[in-house]
Amino acid sequence: MANFFLLVALCAIASGQSAYDPSVVLARTRDKVLKLADRLPKCTCMQTVNRAYFRPLVKPRPGTPCDQFEGESRRGRRRLDLEATDRLHLDVIVTGGEEIYSWAGASRFESRWVGEFIGAGPISTGGFGTFLLDILRNDGTTFEFEGATKLGGKDLLHYAYQVLLAASHYFTLKTDRQWLTTAFRGSMWVNPANDELERLTVLTSELPPETGACTADTRVDYQSVHLGNGGFLLPLENELHFLLRDGTESTSVSTYSKCREYLAESGVSFEEPAVAAKAPVGVAAEPVRVPDGLALVLALTTLIDTDIAGAGDAIAARVKNAVRAPGSGAVLIPAGAVALGRIVRMEHRLVPAPHFMVSISWAEIEDHGAKAPFFARTDEAVDLKVVRERAQNLGIRVPVWLPPPGESKRAGGWFIFPTSKKRYVVPAGYESRWRTVAPEAR
Repeated sequence: MANFFLLVALCAIASGQSAYDPSVVLARTRDKVLKLADRLPKCTCMQTVNRAYFRPLVKPRPGTPCDQFEGESRRGRRRLDLEATDRLHLDVIVTGGEEIYSWAGASRFESRWVGEFIGAGPISTGGFGTFLLDILRNDGTTFEFEGATKLGGKDLLHYAYQVLLAASHYFTLKTDRQWLTTAFRGSMWVNPANDELERLTVLTSELPPETGACTADTRVDYQSVHLGNGGFLLPLENELHFLLRDGTESTSVSTYSKCREYLAESGVSFEEPAVAAKAPVGVAAEPVRVPDGLALVLALTTLIDTDIAGAGDAIAARVKNAVRAPGSGAVLIPAGAVALGRIVRMEHRLVPAPHFMVSISWAEIEDHGAKAPFFARTDEAVDLKVVRERAQNLGIRVPVWLPPPGESKRAGGWFIFPTSKKRYVVPAGYESRWRTVAPEAR
């Protein structure tokens, strides 16, 4: 008899009718999700973001309404050309109900919004868990049962939800850098066999013109994992799609790895990292301050493979020539010292001619275990000349990377590598010329 009822239940799901009470399943799933979400502040993951930028083959007329773009897409009449791609490597954690980010492997998390330190390009928060908190703990969320369906070979229940403007905590950035609240809606797919959430979509209403965008749509696929002392509900993949009012589009696909649980003795730092370990005998404990404009050659100690490298990756280069003080000739930075920094942009642009662009920003110089602040810009007379020549040959303009506000000393340099191949490897030992920038007084 038990097998008979099981067969009836399976047939009901296969025919599109749920054999489960959808209200009971959603209630159990909500409680399970919130229980796991409460553990999120104890977990951090590395987030790899791969972004792609598209432009319409036929430039639309100014003022073309958003619904015309959407209608063309639905009818398969919208033709787009891939313009560029880039990649980011970040660390993410939830604290205080917000997702907080840093460059991958950094010693501290940033208290600023992630868009302030990664630079240009589409970015969204919420996929790591805070979308769920805002939807399932929000008294203004309404749900409707859409029926049983299959997804990824699993029999799931499909729910639609809506959050009106008055109850929304979804913010979009306007062109004047101010935040604007928007209503949103979407769907949830739940596995009734174990009350686990499999997928969430978040779809905005048409955004106001002052945002420069038409819509921002998000899809998050979830997985339950066991880390350390308990379970977590973590994203498997997160995709963000932007449709802008000029007809361009972008996709941003995030995947998560190296997830780990913070132990009781661990903590999250939002302060400046402590001074480096004591210098060995014979090395000055107080680093010598380096003035502006001194020339040096840096040679990469590791290669940069554009197939896997991304903005946020730590990078190092060895100083080829000793940097000496003007006048006295005293050695300020010895040959063999190591410059430490990060890749801050990693782009592959396909138009008007294919090429890779890499930007590097330096932060420290290390010699025999002693570290000191170190900033530099590419040499105006040498490397920037090469950048200009390559940009001119490619028919593009010289790129500019702006460091976060108040950190202008961190400005680094761009490198352009023309190639028709989908992959480019900058070899270890690659040399570039730089000019020192005096660090700000502390």
